[in-house]
Amino acid sequence: MKSEVMGYNHISKKKKTTDSKKRLALQAYQEVVVEIKDISEEVYSICDVQTLADISQLEDRIVKFAKKVRKARTRLFGEKEYEQLDEILSTLKDLVKVVYQRYIRIFNNTNSVQLNEEQILLRMNNREFILKIHRVVFAVLTESIIPEYPRDEYKYARSIVRHFVIHSGGTNTGKTYNALEALKNAKKGIYLGPLRLLALEVYHKLNEEGTPCSLSTGEEDIVTPSAKHTSSTIEKLKTTEKYDIVVIDEAQMISDKQRGHAWTTAILGAYAKEIHVCCSENAVNLLTKLIEECNDSVSVIEYIRDTELKVESNDRFIFPKDVRKADALIVFSKRMVMAVAAVLREENINASLIYGDLPPEARRSQVQLFLKGETDVVVATDAIGMGLNLPIRRIVYIETMKFDGEKMRLINASEIKQISGRAGRKNIYDTGYINSIDNKKYIANALNQYLSDLSVAYYLPSKEYILEFPIGTLEERLFSCMYARRNIKDFAESEIKEQLALLFLIERLKTSNKGIKLNMEEEYSLAFIPFDSNKTQLTELWIEYVEKYALKEELPYPELKDGSLEELELFYKELSLYYSFAKTMNIRVDIDKVLNHKSEVSERIHEILRKDIIVYGKTCRLCGKKLPYNYKYGICQECYYSTYYL
Repeated sequence: MKSEVMGYNHISKKKKTTDSKKRLALQAYQEVVVEIKDISEEVYSICDVQTLADISQLEDRIVKFAKKVRKARTRLFGEKEYEQLDEILSTLKDLVKVVYQRYIRIFNNTNSVQLNEEQILLRMNNREFILKIHRVVFAVLTESIIPEYPRDEYKYARSIVRHFVIHSGGTNTGKTYNALEALKNAKKGIYLGPLRLLALEVYHKLNEEGTPCSLSTGEEDIVTPSAKHTSSTIEKLKTTEKYDIVVIDEAQMISDKQRGHAWTTAILGAYAKEIHVCCSENAVNLLTKLIEECNDSVSVIEYIRDTELKVESNDRFIFPKDVRKADALIVFSKRMVMAVAAVLREENINASLIYGDLPPEARRSQVQLFLKGETDVVVATDAIGMGLNLPIRRIVYIETMKFDGEKMRLINASEIKQISGRAGRKNIYDTGYINSIDNKKYIANALNQYLSDLSVAYYLPSKEYILEFPIGTLEERLFSCMYARRNIKDFAESEIKEQLALLFLIERLKTSNKGIKLNMEEEYSLAFIPFDSNKTQLTELWIEYVEKYALKEELPYPELKDGSLEELELFYKELSLYYSFAKTMNIRVDIDKVLNHKSEVSERIHEILRKDIIVYGKTCRLCGKKLPYNYKYGICQECYYSTYYL
């Protein structure tokens, strides 16, 4: 429910440039025009420079000048002099190339070697050399190419005054509902969500309610005739396309190291006069700062839950004896989802299953079973915490420890609030209950804990700027661009370990004597194709596709090895990679065949979960004996002792 009293309603208006400011800006422009001549003469006289220290001094001179040009450029945005300053920056990049060539000669002389540019770049694995090259050359390039502030990368958004409406509150408070109502009334709009599942839900919702809407995600595109609206995953936003209204969902993810840069891009670069942002309370201050720095206006609407949340005070929850209809049982791995669901089936309790590897269509089918009353409970991972509004009476934590990709840890307060908020549904369950097998006191304290405000937005420089560098590998360019803004307040460099690892694989392919050649833009696109690179089979398939693409050969269509649940889930991911790869690299494939195949696979997975879940109960891998659902090991004690001690 929308609160009647706004948390605050702050509106900042874009300041108009006065005549005096214009005069000062033109004066700065004239100074730049004179100074570029001096810089040029200085650079072309470096044939007399003999040391890296001399190069470093010249670098300092160019960096300061680049800052001056950028500052003048900002003041003259939209004026004719703006384009002339662009030409000066282009000249500056040419001058840096001259500096770089001189650097190579000095490096060769200093180290008594004779390396060309390509050979020196191959030495970039040497940390000491990386530091030298970044200090002397890449820092200069970054200063001259990348705008000082991330907001200035988005020229279209900066050309208009935008108004943001921040919908702030916990789960199940109606934030997204009200934002979508505004979207439905727009002539042209886009919804941006964190998951394909959420994009799919909004796509179905808008079409069912009479607003034609298309779907655009990393895995598929569905064009609805006459649709002016699009439901999309957030990475698909085009900052050059104008909309009447943009809806940005789950914006607290702007502080996520891996994907936060996509929300930063949307906040800074969405090209629309009205933008609705849905987020948790602790994201409001950070988002407001970013919006105001863009000279846009913002108003904040706070939402309060209509249903109370209560931690049950009864004795310790016993599974499966204490399971009741409309419970959602929370675990943190697919293995535990299957094991818990199998135990419930033995007790004649039907469950809907929700976990990360489940295809969105199959997940939607599982949800429908619960909504129709064909299943009694939900067994889910924390995937339930984002965007799924179900008639759940009680959340029960079967587990409170999760593996976060690096280590096992207790779930944190933010996760507990997100998941627990799914309990209770207005006009169905006016109170939502929380229980747990263990750590109940910890969960109760977390629910009452104040979450500190988010402090940083993660960012990744726009592809256009990275590709504009005249030298260096893509890995070097990415690193340099991100390093350049390390000290900018409210921002932090996005973690791109996955993309850097894929770029390394591309480099290895290029040196494999197979005749593989790729340009920089192709490498960038290949490294950012969405797929789970933690799965070896998918990475191997991606490598095969890269090789086939480079050699202009046909991409092999994925093959299903058998009909097991694991193989079906992997096959679905392979089909998604096949589609995403072809779409990203503009390869013509039979799209209908892929989408139909994915639909068939999703249905088969759904049927296995609906009918055969009992066979996925935990058993000893040696003797087949049934094991408790929470048994830590893959073999029973008898097999362990007979194998290792007899």
